[in-house]
Amino acid sequence: ALQQGRAHVVRLGEHAADGPAFTPAGSGEFSYDDVPAGDYVVQATVSGGPRGTEYAMRTLTVAHTDPDALFLRTSPGSSVSGRFVLEGANGGEVMWGYAASAHPVGVAWTGESKSNLGGPIADGEPFRMSALAGPTRLKISSDDENWYLKSMFINGFDAADAIFDFGFDGRDYTDVDVVFSRLGATLTGRTTDERGTAVRDYAVYVFSTDRDKWVPDSRWVRVARVAAVGAFLIRSLPPGNYWAVAVDRVDILSSAADPADPALLETLLPYAASVVVGESETRDV
Repeated sequence: ALQQGRAHVVRLGEHAADGPAFTPAGSGEFSYDDVPAGDYVVQATVSGGPRGTEYAMRTLTVAHTDPDALFLRTSPGSSVSGRFVLEGANGGEVMWGYAASAHPVGVAWTGESKSNLGGPIADGEPFRMSALAGPTRLKISSDDENWYLKSMFINGFDAADAIFDFGFDGRDYTDVDVVFSRLGATLTGRTTDERGTAVRDYAVYVFSTDRDKWVPDSRWVRVARVAAVGAFLIRSLPPGNYWAVAVDRVDILSSAADPADPALLETLLPYAASVVVGESETRDV
Protein backbone atom coordinates (compact mmCIF):
# COMPACT_ATOMS: atom_id res chain seq x y z
CA ALA A 1 0.00 0.00 0.00
CA LEU A 2 1.24 3.49 -0.84
CA GLN A 3 1.97 5.43 2.30
CA GLN A 4 3.31 8.53 0.58
CA GLY A 5 1.42 9.46 -2.55
CA ARG A 6 -1.35 11.50 -4.10
CA ALA A 7 -4.75 10.47 -5.42
CA HIS A 8 -6.87 12.64 -7.74
CA VAL A 9 -10.40 12.19 -8.99
CA VAL A 10 -11.32 14.17 -12.11
CA ARG A 11 -14.54 14.27 -14.09
CA LEU A 12 -13.95 13.14 -17.67
CA GLY A 13 -13.48 16.08 -20.02
CA GLU A 14 -12.22 18.43 -17.32
CA HIS A 15 -8.66 19.59 -16.72
CA ALA A 16 -6.77 17.25 -14.42
CA ALA A 17 -5.47 20.06 -12.23
CA ASP A 18 -9.05 20.99 -11.32
CA GLY A 19 -9.69 17.68 -9.57
CA PRO A 20 -9.37 17.37 -5.79
CA ALA A 21 -6.25 15.72 -4.39
CA PHE A 22 -6.12 13.41 -1.40
CA THR A 23 -3.13 11.96 0.43
CA PRO A 24 -3.75 8.26 1.21
CA ALA A 25 -3.69 7.09 4.80
CA GLY A 26 -0.91 4.78 6.01
CA SER A 27 -2.91 1.82 4.73
CA GLY A 28 -3.04 3.31 1.23
CA GLU A 29 -6.79 3.96 1.48
CA PHE A 30 -8.45 7.11 0.15
CA SER A 31 -12.04 8.31 -0.17
CA TYR A 32 -14.07 11.18 -1.63
CA ASP A 33 -17.44 12.29 -0.31
CA ASP A 34 -20.40 13.86 -2.14
CA VAL A 35 -19.23 12.90 -5.63
CA PRO A 36 -21.95 13.76 -8.20
CA ALA A 37 -23.07 11.06 -10.64
CA GLY A 38 -20.95 10.94 -13.79
CA ASP A 39 -17.87 9.47 -15.47
CA TYR A 40 -14.53 10.02 -13.73
CA VAL A 41 -10.80 9.31 -13.89
CA VAL A 42 -8.97 8.36 -10.69
CA GLN A 43 -5.20 8.88 -10.77
CA ALA A 44 -2.48 8.03 -8.27
CA THR A 45 1.20 8.96 -8.08
CA VAL A 46 3.92 8.07 -5.62
CA SER A 47 7.53 9.23 -5.55
CA GLY A 48 10.57 8.40 -3.48
CA GLY A 49 10.03 4.64 -3.60
CA PRO A 50 12.66 2.04 -4.50
CA ARG A 51 11.47 1.99 -8.14
CA GLY A 52 11.28 5.78 -8.54
CA THR A 53 8.04 7.56 -9.39
CA GLU A 54 5.07 5.26 -9.99
CA TYR A 55 1.69 5.92 -11.62
CA ALA A 56 -1.78 4.46 -11.91
CA MET A 57 -5.03 5.53 -13.58
CA ARG A 58 -8.54 4.03 -13.70
CA THR A 59 -11.88 5.19 -15.08
CA LEU A 60 -15.19 4.60 -13.35
CA THR A 61 -18.84 5.58 -13.55
CA VAL A 62 -20.52 6.96 -10.43
CA ALA A 63 -24.29 6.38 -10.23
CA HIS A 64 -26.67 7.26 -7.42
CA THR A 65 -25.26 4.61 -5.08
CA ASP A 66 -21.72 4.26 -3.74
CA PRO A 67 -19.51 2.30 -6.18
CA ASP A 68 -17.45 -0.66 -5.07
CA ALA A 69 -14.02 0.09 -3.64
CA LEU A 70 -11.54 0.91 -6.39
CA PHE A 71 -8.17 -0.84 -6.50
CA LEU A 72 -5.23 1.01 -8.08
CA ARG A 73 -1.96 -0.78 -8.83
CA THR A 74 0.92 1.58 -9.58
CA SER A 75 3.82 0.85 -11.88
CA PRO A 76 7.06 2.67 -12.68
CA GLY A 77 7.15 5.17 -15.51
CA SER A 78 8.50 4.30 -18.93
CA SER A 79 11.77 5.54 -20.38
CA VAL A 80 12.95 6.68 -23.82
CA SER A 81 16.58 6.27 -24.80
CA GLY A 82 18.53 6.70 -28.00
CA ARG A 83 20.77 9.24 -29.63
CA PHE A 84 20.89 12.67 -31.20
CA VAL A 85 21.27 12.62 -34.99
CA LEU A 86 22.57 15.83 -36.58
CA GLU A 87 21.44 15.85 -40.20
CA GLY A 88 23.51 18.01 -42.52
CA ALA A 89 26.34 18.46 -40.01
CA ASN A 90 29.75 19.15 -41.49
CA GLY A 91 32.58 17.03 -40.14
CA GLY A 92 32.75 17.41 -36.36
CA GLU A 93 30.09 20.13 -36.22
CA VAL A 94 28.03 20.27 -33.01
CA MET A 95 24.67 21.70 -31.97
CA TRP A 96 24.82 24.11 -29.06
CA GLY A 97 22.33 23.22 -26.38
CA TYR A 98 18.94 21.53 -26.11
CA ALA A 99 15.94 21.45 -23.78
CA ALA A 100 13.56 18.50 -23.37
CA SER A 101 10.34 18.30 -21.38
CA ALA A 102 7.45 15.86 -20.99
CA HIS A 103 3.88 17.21 -20.88
CA PRO A 104 1.34 14.60 -19.73
CA VAL A 105 -2.10 15.16 -21.25
CA GLY A 106 -5.24 14.99 -19.11
CA VAL A 107 -3.45 13.83 -15.95
CA ALA A 108 -2.53 15.46 -12.67
CA TRP A 109 1.20 14.78 -12.51
CA THR A 110 4.14 16.76 -13.87
CA GLY A 111 6.53 15.35 -16.45
CA GLU A 112 10.31 15.35 -16.40
CA SER A 113 12.37 18.21 -17.80
CA LYS A 114 16.07 18.30 -18.65
CA SER A 115 18.39 20.56 -20.58
CA ASN A 116 21.94 21.21 -21.64
CA LEU A 117 21.51 24.82 -22.71
CA GLY A 118 24.67 26.22 -24.24
CA GLY A 119 26.50 22.89 -24.11
CA PRO A 120 27.82 21.11 -27.20
CA ILE A 121 25.73 18.23 -28.58
CA ALA A 122 27.60 15.96 -31.01
CA ASP A 123 26.14 13.64 -33.62
CA GLY A 124 25.38 10.31 -31.94
CA GLU A 125 25.38 11.70 -28.39
CA PRO A 126 23.12 9.63 -26.06
CA PHE A 127 19.66 10.87 -25.15
CA ARG A 128 17.38 9.60 -22.38
CA MET A 129 14.17 10.61 -20.59
CA SER A 130 12.40 8.67 -17.83
CA ALA A 131 9.32 8.87 -15.58
CA LEU A 132 6.93 8.85 -18.57
CA ALA A 133 3.37 7.57 -18.11
CA GLY A 134 0.09 7.85 -19.96
CA PRO A 135 -0.59 10.11 -22.97
CA THR A 136 2.34 12.53 -23.14
CA ARG A 137 3.64 15.16 -25.55
CA LEU A 138 7.46 15.32 -25.64
CA LYS A 139 8.96 18.70 -26.43
CA ILE A 140 12.59 18.87 -27.59
CA SER A 141 14.18 22.03 -28.92
CA SER A 142 17.56 23.70 -29.29
CA ASP A 143 18.62 27.25 -28.56
CA ASP A 144 21.02 26.96 -31.51
CA GLU A 145 19.27 28.85 -34.34
CA ASN A 146 21.13 26.78 -36.96
CA TRP A 147 19.12 23.65 -36.15
CA TYR A 148 15.49 22.54 -36.02
CA LEU A 149 13.90 19.34 -34.72
CA LYS A 150 13.03 17.20 -37.75
CA SER A 151 11.72 13.93 -36.25
CA MET A 152 11.66 11.68 -33.20
CA PHE A 153 10.50 8.14 -33.95
CA ILE A 154 9.37 5.95 -31.04
CA ASN A 155 8.46 2.41 -32.11
CA GLY A 156 7.99 3.66 -35.67
CA PHE A 157 5.75 6.58 -34.62
CA ASP A 158 6.95 10.15 -35.15
CA ALA A 159 6.35 11.85 -31.81
CA ALA A 160 7.96 15.17 -32.75
CA ASP A 161 4.54 16.86 -32.75
CA ALA A 162 2.06 14.22 -31.63
CA ILE A 163 0.96 12.73 -28.32
CA PHE A 164 2.47 9.33 -27.51
CA ASP A 165 0.76 7.01 -25.01
CA PHE A 166 3.44 5.52 -22.75
CA GLY A 167 0.84 3.49 -20.83
CA PHE A 168 1.33 2.35 -17.25
CA ASP A 169 3.44 -0.78 -17.64
CA GLY A 170 6.89 0.76 -17.26
CA ARG A 171 8.29 -0.04 -20.71
CA ASP A 172 11.73 0.94 -22.02
CA TYR A 173 11.62 2.45 -25.52
CA THR A 174 15.12 2.17 -27.00
CA ASP A 175 16.91 3.04 -30.26
CA VAL A 176 15.06 6.37 -30.55
CA ASP A 177 16.68 8.81 -32.99
CA VAL A 178 16.12 12.47 -32.10
CA VAL A 179 16.91 14.08 -35.46
CA PHE A 180 17.92 17.73 -35.66
CA SER A 181 18.53 19.13 -39.13
CA ARG A 182 20.74 21.96 -40.35
CA LEU A 183 18.72 22.09 -43.58
CA GLY A 184 15.96 24.36 -42.34
CA ALA A 185 14.44 27.14 -44.40
CA THR A 186 15.05 30.87 -43.93
CA LEU A 187 12.39 33.56 -44.19
CA THR A 188 13.36 37.19 -44.66
CA GLY A 189 11.36 40.29 -45.43
CA ARG A 190 10.33 43.85 -44.64
CA THR A 191 7.23 45.44 -43.18
CA THR A 192 6.01 48.60 -44.90
CA ASP A 193 2.98 50.87 -44.86
CA GLU A 194 0.76 51.57 -47.89
CA ARG A 195 3.35 54.09 -49.17
CA GLY A 196 6.16 51.54 -49.05
CA THR A 197 7.81 53.17 -46.04
CA ALA A 198 9.41 50.76 -43.57
CA VAL A 199 7.53 50.40 -40.29
CA ARG A 200 8.81 49.16 -36.95
CA ASP A 201 7.30 48.01 -33.62
CA TYR A 202 5.69 45.04 -35.33
CA ALA A 203 5.84 41.31 -34.71
CA VAL A 204 5.87 38.88 -37.64
CA TYR A 205 4.00 35.62 -37.01
CA VAL A 206 4.80 32.63 -39.23
CA PHE A 207 2.64 29.57 -38.60
CA SER A 208 1.80 26.32 -40.36
CA THR A 209 -1.30 26.10 -42.52
CA ASP A 210 -1.99 22.77 -40.79
CA ARG A 211 -4.11 23.48 -37.70
CA ASP A 212 -3.03 20.17 -36.14
CA LYS A 213 0.39 21.77 -35.67
CA TRP A 214 -1.00 24.62 -33.55
CA VAL A 215 0.04 23.01 -30.28
CA PRO A 216 1.83 24.58 -27.26
CA ASP A 217 5.47 25.48 -27.99
CA SER A 218 5.04 24.29 -31.58
CA ARG A 219 8.13 24.17 -33.80
CA TRP A 220 5.76 25.17 -36.62
CA VAL A 221 4.92 28.56 -35.10
CA ARG A 222 7.60 31.27 -35.02
CA VAL A 223 7.57 34.94 -34.09
CA ALA A 224 10.16 37.58 -34.97
CA ARG A 225 10.46 41.17 -33.83
CA VAL A 226 10.86 43.63 -36.71
CA ALA A 227 14.07 45.67 -36.65
CA ALA A 228 14.21 49.47 -36.79
CA VAL A 229 14.53 49.43 -40.61
CA GLY A 230 11.46 47.18 -40.93
CA ALA A 231 13.43 44.01 -41.70
CA PHE A 232 12.94 40.61 -40.11
CA LEU A 233 14.68 37.24 -40.24
CA ILE A 234 13.44 33.77 -39.25
CA ARG A 235 15.89 30.89 -39.52
CA SER A 236 15.69 27.08 -39.32
CA LEU A 237 12.03 26.70 -40.27
CA PRO A 238 10.87 23.13 -40.92
CA PRO A 239 10.04 22.85 -44.65
CA GLY A 240 6.32 23.22 -45.32
CA ASN A 241 3.37 25.52 -46.00
CA TYR A 242 2.95 28.59 -43.79
CA TRP A 243 0.94 31.73 -43.18
CA ALA A 244 2.89 34.95 -42.50
CA VAL A 245 1.46 38.14 -41.03
CA ALA A 246 2.83 41.34 -39.47
CA VAL A 247 0.99 42.42 -36.33
CA ASP A 248 1.13 45.61 -34.26
CA ARG A 249 -0.72 45.72 -30.90
CA VAL A 250 0.75 42.35 -29.85
CA ASP A 251 3.69 42.63 -27.47
CA ILE A 252 5.22 39.17 -27.78
CA LEU A 253 8.15 40.05 -25.56
CA SER A 254 6.07 40.73 -22.46
CA SER A 255 3.14 38.40 -23.11
CA ALA A 256 3.02 35.10 -21.24
CA ALA A 257 0.64 33.64 -23.84
CA ASP A 258 1.86 30.91 -26.17
CA PRO A 259 2.19 32.25 -29.76
CA ALA A 260 0.69 28.94 -30.92
CA ASP A 261 -2.62 29.64 -29.16
CA PRO A 262 -5.19 28.49 -31.77
CA ALA A 263 -7.60 31.29 -30.86
CA LEU A 264 -4.92 33.90 -31.60
CA LEU A 265 -3.84 32.28 -34.86
CA GLU A 266 -7.44 32.09 -36.07
CA THR A 267 -7.78 35.87 -35.63
CA LEU A 268 -4.63 36.41 -37.73
CA LEU A 269 -5.67 34.19 -40.66
CA PRO A 270 -7.72 36.82 -42.57
CA TYR A 271 -4.64 39.08 -42.80
CA ALA A 272 -1.98 36.44 -43.54
CA ALA A 273 -0.05 35.77 -46.75
CA SER A 274 0.77 32.25 -47.90
CA VAL A 275 4.39 31.14 -48.23
CA VAL A 276 5.89 27.71 -49.05
CA VAL A 277 9.49 26.88 -48.12
CA GLY A 278 11.65 23.85 -48.84
CA GLU A 279 14.83 22.46 -47.29
CA SER A 280 17.69 24.98 -47.16
CA GLU A 281 15.55 27.46 -49.12
CA THR A 282 15.55 31.21 -48.46
CA ARG A 283 12.34 33.09 -49.24
CA ASP A 284 11.66 36.81 -49.08
CA VAL A 285 8.22 38.01 -47.96
